[in-house]
Amino acid sequence: NEILPVIAEYVGYNACSLVNPQGIAANSFSIISYVSHGMPQAECIRSLCGDDINGVRLTRAFSKGLSLPVPEADDGANLRDVILDLILSNVGIDNNSSLNFSLMMLGLSGSSHNCFDVILDLVADVDFVMNPATSSAATKCFELIFRVVELGSRVALPELARTHQLRLTEKLRRSNFWHSQAVRYMGERGGSAPSILHEVSRYFRYDQCQDVNVTNRNND
Repeated sequence: NEILPVIAEYVGYNACSLVNPQGIAANSFSIISYVSHGMPQAECIRSLCGDDINGVRLTRAFSKGLSLPVPEADDGANLRDVILDLILSNVGIDNNSSLNFSLMMLGLSGSSHNCFDVILDLVADVDFVMNPATSSAATKCFELIFRVVELGSRVALPELARTHQLRLTEKLRRSNFWHSQAVRYMGERGGSAPSILHEVSRYFRYDQCQDVNVTNRNND
C-alpha cells in the first residue's frame, strides 16, 4: 500500500523530454483506475492517500492531470477524458460517514487544488466547449458541475462534503456562472460576441465544407 500514494502523484506528471510526455501519467492513472474499481471506496481512499488523510496530494495530482494539454497526435481516449470518466462513474455517495473518491477529486474534502476548479477553467474557454475535438469532454465537465450542485439536495451527505459543497455552490453564484452560460447560449453579448449557437453553425459549416472538398477531390 505504501507504493500506491507515490504512483498516484504521477497522474499529474508531464515528461516533456519523452516522445510521449503523458505516457507516465497515463500509466499511473491506469493503475489508480484499476485499484479504484477493485475495492470498496473507503479502503481505496486509504490506500491511495496513505498518511495524507484528506487526500490533498492525490487531489492535486489529478487536477494537474486534468489540466494537461491534449497531445496533438491523440488518437483515442486521452488522459483528460479518462479522468473525467472516472470521476463521473461514482460521483454519488455510499453512506453518510465518508467521502468517496470522486467527491474528494472535486474538492469536497477541502483541497484547494482540485478538479472542480480545473473544470471551471476549462468550460470558461469557448473554443474548448465548441471545438469538435474537445466538446465531448466539455459535456462531461458541465455534467460534473451540475452533479456537484445537485449533491446539496441529498440528505445522506457527509458533513465535510456538505460544507465544501455549499462553498463551491456559492462560488458559482458569486461568479454568475449559470447566468453567463445562459447568455452565452442565447447570444445576448452584443455583435462582437456571437452565441454558442452561432459557433455551432460555424463549426458545422466548416466541417461540411471540408467533407465536400474531400468528396470532390475523391470524385476527381
